[in-house]
Amino acid sequence: MKRNALSLVLVLSLVMALLLSACGEKTPAGENGGAASYESLSEEDAINLIQSAYDEIGAENLPMMMMNMPLDLTDMDGVGYHTGLTSVEGIDGIIISESGVGSIAYSLVYLRVAEGADTEAIRSAIADSINPAKWICVQADTVKTVTLGTDVVLVMGESAMVDTVMSTLLAKAEGSFSAIGEPVTK
Repeated sequence: MKRNALSLVLVLSLVMALLLSACGEKTPAGENGGAASYESLSEEDAINLIQSAYDEIGAENLPMMMMNMPLDLTDMDGVGYHTGLTSVEGIDGIIISESGVGSIAYSLVYLRVAEGADTEAIRSAIADSINPAKWICVQADTVKTVTLGTDVVLVMGESAMVDTVMSTLLAKAEGSFSAIGEPVTK
């Protein structure tokens, strides 16, 4: 009798544990910019993703001396210059990728969005705030943004270059994210 009672208690405990785990908090689809759950690359993985896209495109098809580097989030002058944003709320990190030579109208900005932040609001803010004429003497003619999981990418420059970089980056991101947004042109 004791053995049956103990077995019944164990089975009921298992059923309760399964029921309670099914009631845990989940991020509904549609929050975080449409991603079903929080998906953000580490700084190193984001830089590697950008570099793998550049490697496929080929250095001869990119601006000279491309540099991929993290941006100091406490340097609000730098954040404003590279992103147009006046706040880093909801952002865990920013990686910028630009030419190290002269005034070349090309920039890629990768925003690592913090868990729980509104990815779509951040994507919209950078698209609306970025200055496509931030360089001396040159101006980007196309600005595109996209969401990768809960992260945001902005690419601006000459139209053909932006299209090439964006399509290559999206192809490289396949498999790293369960949700990849459609590029939005400003």
